[in-house]
Amino acid sequence: MDLRTALTALRRGWIFPVVGMLAAGTVTAGLQQTRQPSYATAGTYLVAPSPSDPDIIESIKTLDATRSRTLLTTLTEIMTSDTVVAEAAGIVAVDPEQYRVTAAALPEANGVTLRVTGPDAGSTSALAIAVATDAARRFVALYRIYEVSVLDAPVSPAIPAGRGLIELLVLAGVVGLVVGGSLALPIPLTNYLFGGLLLLFALALLERDGWLMALAWIAGAISIGVFGVLSGSLAATAARWIDLLV
Repeated sequence: MDLRTALTALRRGWIFPVVGMLAAGTVTAGLQQTRQPSYATAGTYLVAPSPSDPDIIESIKTLDATRSRTLLTTLTEIMTSDTVVAEAAGIVAVDPEQYRVTAAALPEANGVTLRVTGPDAGSTSALAIAVATDAARRFVALYRIYEVSVLDAPVSPAIPAGRGLIELLVLAGVVGLVVGGSLALPIPLTNYLFGGLLLLFALALLERDGWLMALAWIAGAISIGVFGVLSGSLAATAARWIDLLV
């Protein structure tokens, strides 16, 4: 299959890219409307020696690199523990199973970032504040010479996290165009395969699943390799293009 044959097939089968874009856009928009919105908020907290410590100089000496990492790791473990999350969820009156709480130590500072994701904007920020407050209390009870201060408090998110509908539709349209164009090419036994890949891309975009998206790209590359390179069609086309460029 040379370049002219491919262009002729695309002109005759123009309906396939169009249907691919429409199908991908329709599936993406439909599933996006049925998907529950997810809101995310974050707060940053610093760990430092307490000013009330009578021997603050000795407290500062303990903040070496190893000691600091240990303290921050302890604080992150407290923030994400089931006990702390459950108690904070009880205060806010939400179901902890619907919220995701993560924490990570800052790379170049004695601080921790707390992130909370959930279905309600107000409850998400309230849960983050409750978790941070309870975790700070427990941490200070373990290490009385330190205190946890708020650098950036969690705020109520105004819009859902993740990609918006317009961005998803654009990405789905591009994928639909590429896969639909592949369907138009005269490569045998590929219709069902590329149609399945189209749905796989749409689901990966909607679920914001990087692993699923990577799987879709790998499957697409393998499909092109099996049905194109091994049959010699893509190799012949590539050779023709090189001859035209040279």
